[in-house]
Amino acid sequence: MALELIKARAIEVACELATEVTALLNDAFPDGAPDELRNYYARHGIPTTSLLLKDGSSVVGHLAVYERHIRIGADKC
Repeated sequence: MALELIKARAIEVACELATEVTALLNDAFPDGAPDELRNYYARHGIPTTSLLLKDGSSVVGHLAVYERHIRIGADKC
């Protein structure tokens, strides 16, 4: 099977992929994984972009990208 890359702003809690993403996060972070996407987004905000990697019908990768403005000394980046 071919790998598929899916790009979205955020994974909607009600979408069919949400269950798979939650299971993937729980497997990856068993001691501190978010219990559900709604709680994760409540703590960290909505990502600028989310990327999912699917192998057939299974989600095998998840990346949430956040943009933040930071200050380093007197400079704001």
